[in-house]
Amino acid sequence: MRGVISVFLLITFVPFSLAAQSQNPESPPVNTDPVPYGPDEFPGWSRSLRRAEIITLGLFPFVYVFSSLTYDTGRFASHGFDSRYAPGFFGSADSVSRSSADTRNVILLGIGLSAFLALVDFFIEQGKPQKAR
Repeated sequence: MRGVISVFLLITFVPFSLAAQSQNPESPPVNTDPVPYGPDEFPGWSRSLRRAEIITLGLFPFVYVFSSLTYDTGRFASHGFDSRYAPGFFGSADSVSRSSADTRNVILLGIGLSAFLALVDFFIEQGKPQKAR
């Protein structure tokens, strides 16, 4: 049993000790610092697409809140200003909640308006001179 353990230890540790004692010349250190992206590293369409994505995702929470408030106010007005249909935090304890279809419509409206505003921003950016971008 000791022979098996001795052979195992020799096979495991001898290569590491020999590698540590080798006389290889040192290679120059490799610079691994990150380098900022250059202005021509990405095509213009990908930068525009990224900007549109950031604008769409950044605007969505705000657009959703305003769409929800507008939708609830419209529903309140269409039901003759009945207090059961009062929007959001103005509602009473017996208020009528939105249906799942209404909630889906408000979410889709928020997504659509966010994408529309990102598209408007895209056309505004395309109208600027190249140096201003």
